[in-house]
Amino acid sequence: MNTRKPNEPMIWAHRGRNRIAPENTMSAFVAALDAGDKGIELDVALSADYQPIVIHDDSVDRTTDGSGVVAAMSFKELRSLDAGAWFDSRFAAERLPDLRDVLAEVRDRVLLNIEFKSSAWNENPDISVDTIVMEMVARSGTEETIVYSSFSRKCLERVRRLDADARIGVLAHRGEDIGDVMLFAQKIGAYSIHPNTQDMKKAIRSGLNEWKGFVYPYTVGSRKNADQMDHLGADGYFADLPF
Repeated sequence: MNTRKPNEPMIWAHRGRNRIAPENTMSAFVAALDAGDKGIELDVALSADYQPIVIHDDSVDRTTDGSGVVAAMSFKELRSLDAGAWFDSRFAAERLPDLRDVLAEVRDRVLLNIEFKSSAWNENPDISVDTIVMEMVARSGTEETIVYSSFSRKCLERVRRLDADARIGVLAHRGEDIGDVMLFAQKIGAYSIHPNTQDMKKAIRSGLNEWKGFVYPYTVGSRKNADQMDHLGADGYFADLPF
């Protein structure tokens, strides 16, 4: 793992500052910016008309006032939903973000980790989340501040084919063999590996400390857990903030 000062971990605001604003909304991202966070993580899926929309789940039920599968709804329908009232009435009428607005808001202020939802990946590159989002990022001129991550190996392989210089983060499933993850990460020239926090000790015993890139475990939820990740040598972590 990369050497760093122990008091300077790279902390990624997981879905924005999701404990003081509804996750994956502009309010959560602005809260992270206002707090001086170094990085923001968000999730991107595709609407039925192949527009990137910022949301974690495959359905809108948990984080909006709507019901249905994201991939079956138009961008206009998705943008009409209330994505804030479930969290607190102060955020009523908050919308699912248009990725273009997020890129404009965070431009040159933080690193942005864009997680591609595996359900939005398609064998056809013309209608797949990686191709569409990367073209949008290129148009915005923000390539230098983006890390692309996914649990989908096929998705990350295409990210590398699309951009030889892209920063790629390999997400490891809970319990996945870290040796296999490292081999894949090396194969595609990944920037970072993202193991589950509960797998960190086992991953280190399996050779994770030999990885030359960054290690950012997910998801830290307390100061005690953050201290554990620091002690284990992580370069930073994805965190539900604040804590």
